Amino acid sequence: LDDLRVSVEFIKALQTASLDDRYNNMDSKWLRRLRNPPTETFNIENHPDLRLGLDTFLVSINSSVGTYVKMREAILRRHPDDQIPSYDQMKRLITEITGVTSVVHPMCKNSCVAFT
Repeated sequence: LDDLRVSVEFIKALQTASLDDRYNNMDSKWLRRLRNPPTETFNIENHPDLRLGLDTFLVSINSSVGTYVKMREAILRRHPDDQIPSYDQMKRLITEITGVTSVVHPMCKNSCVAFT
């Protein structure tokens, strides 16, 4: 009976979900961005260093962070004046440009021992 009650509550929460409900733990900055998306198109071709950083990031997406770091360092040794973003800067820039960010919602706080 408890399982049925929880299931019904879950279904109701899904049916009435909104950006304003208590379950939404989205950062206010990204909530504003979602409600007011950019009206201009971002043209990466106007940003050659960012383009190189993005290409490098995408090539190394299935590798370690260290792979991106080493590739960036190699490029900067050859072209020290380039402004290629660091790995963390690249992640933030991709989030800024796309508006896509993660929403972390812990499912089992202090009770999941399988992953610790």
